[in-house]
Amino acid sequence: MLYLYAITPQAAPYFTLLKGVSVDLRTLLGQPSATGLPAPFAFGVDPGTHLGVVAYVSTNIGFIVDVNPNLDGTDTHVCFVPGQTPPCVIAPVSINTGPTPRVVMQPQVPLAYVTPGGGFGATSVVDLLQQGTSVKILPFSSTGPSGATRTAGITTIRTQSPHGINPLLGGTVIISGVMTSNANSNFNGTFQIVQVIDPFSFSYAQTGQPDDSETNTSSALGTVQYGVPFFPSALRPMFPVRQLIR
Repeated sequence: MLYLYAITPQAAPYFTLLKGVSVDLRTLLGQPSATGLPAPFAFGVDPGTHLGVVAYVSTNIGFIVDVNPNLDGTDTHVCFVPGQTPPCVIAPVSINTGPTPRVVMQPQVPLAYVTPGGGFGATSVVDLLQQGTSVKILPFSSTGPSGATRTAGITTIRTQSPHGINPLLGGTVIISGVMTSNANSNFNGTFQIVQVIDPFSFSYAQTGQPDDSETNTSSALGTVQYGVPFFPSALRPMFPVRQLIR
């Protein structure tokens, strides 16, 4: 949980809790019973936009957070979790981290730099102003390819509209709401894309999962969500940055 406080030096107590923003992956990924998910480790915020990024331990995804207290109700950001209002998590972003990621901010520009922190990925430059992308997955079909199928450990997702994933960048997708025909099977979670097949389909690996196909109907579709970094870089930033809390 990310807690937001108001500081009033002349008052007692000096700190007043305004709101808590849930940043745990069980809530954000819609898997309340999941165990062993990566924990939040580092957080940085841009003071001009009140937007920040949360980095997690040894994973392939982070989240952009709106920390504007929104006391007057004028914040129009759309929250990632339906039904919430700002302050809240607003978008996922693809980043690769190790056990000790760090977040640093670019002064006077809404950019965040997330270091791998002992991982094998590159430093990710995150555009804090980006909005996440959400696309619906095709339903099950008995006459043609279904929206979610898995063969020999490779899952293929087919979307109703162009998914917009850059074939050169790939990235991490969040798959949710996909129902299976096999009780021991699961399509949902966060996955690193292994191939962008065409504007409507892509694939990711699920080693050890059985061959399966979704059972979703047109009235209850699964969802693909993702956000990409501004760009990944293997180099350190060559201008002053300020490290924020972790």
